[in-house]
Amino acid sequence: MDYCTKLLSLAVPAYGFYTICISLYETYRRKKCVVFESRRALPCYLYLYVKYKIQAFRKRRGQLYPGSEKTVNPTFTILNCRLKVNELRWYCWAAGYGWNYPDSVFRDIPLCFCHVLCGRLLAMVTSSNDFRLSPQGLLPVQETIRKRQPIDELKKGCFRLEAGVTEYRPVDSGVEVDICFKALRADQPVWESVVTLLSPRHCPMSLVRHCPTGVDGATEIKPLEIRVPLLTGLKSAWAFSDVSLKNLLVLPPRLGIVGHSSTHGLWMVSRCLAEIEKHKGADELRAPLCVSVQFRQPLVLPGRAVIRFWKARDEACLQPSNVCRFQLQDDSTGTCHIMGELVRESD
Repeated sequence: MDYCTKLLSLAVPAYGFYTICISLYETYRRKKCVVFESRRALPCYLYLYVKYKIQAFRKRRGQLYPGSEKTVNPTFTILNCRLKVNELRWYCWAAGYGWNYPDSVFRDIPLCFCHVLCGRLLAMVTSSNDFRLSPQGLLPVQETIRKRQPIDELKKGCFRLEAGVTEYRPVDSGVEVDICFKALRADQPVWESVVTLLSPRHCPMSLVRHCPTGVDGATEIKPLEIRVPLLTGLKSAWAFSDVSLKNLLVLPPRLGIVGHSSTHGLWMVSRCLAEIEKHKGADELRAPLCVSVQFRQPLVLPGRAVIRFWKARDEACLQPSNVCRFQLQDDSTGTCHIMGELVRESD
């Protein structure tokens, strides 16, 4: 019996080590590949994390490195993706929609869920050798999300995910980069997002901008106080700040293992949109739709925050327009974390 126990105690770690080595080798063997098949092995997170650390060591923050003649903006594609209901349920629970939200009728898949699907693509882009910035310390500046069709279209069959760099811009505080994400079905765009990240030269806190406290709407909804948990629950989700082990595994920040104890920008936007849908109805987020968000300051974990949203006035006729503005802030200090607006577009 003791012999079998010892043999088993050696075999299990050996098999685990062998599996990791095979996964790393398969990923390394396809290191120049930019189009992947979801039914086959995708680049493993451990390999991407090692590449991320290498790039972070080689490059300085806030510096745009020149590209060679053969350098192109990194763009990656995953073909024949399938929607996994368990991932959707987990996201809905973490973002405040509720575990049973996917079972509801006449409700579309949450707008920000596609970011969860693109989490691996973001890691692939920022850890690429062709990425001209340091992947470490990237800060969210703004984001524009467009829903061309109901995201429920992704349930009907295979779809394609794309992510790539579109532009680098030197600014006073560092260098900004635009990364575009797309979800397409039958070559028709269903959802797309452009995220602007900043690689700062100096202390990130000096980049914080304060938002106005006034509300330009006809009637403001009663402030909604929410609890910010220690763990936001977005496993392997797309995160705005560092693409690091912290973002890939979502370890408890207050254990001292990881960096700043702040939540994901994805969680803040998702929670705001969830509250808007609860109080305004599902029609408020029907396609076609455009959501623009500005990120101001990280939200500390754990804690409490207040969500406000209101209909903006049409200055021409002084009537509520089709623009719904929202913000998430700390009422005790007046600190604004995000501001955004939701615009219903014409068909």
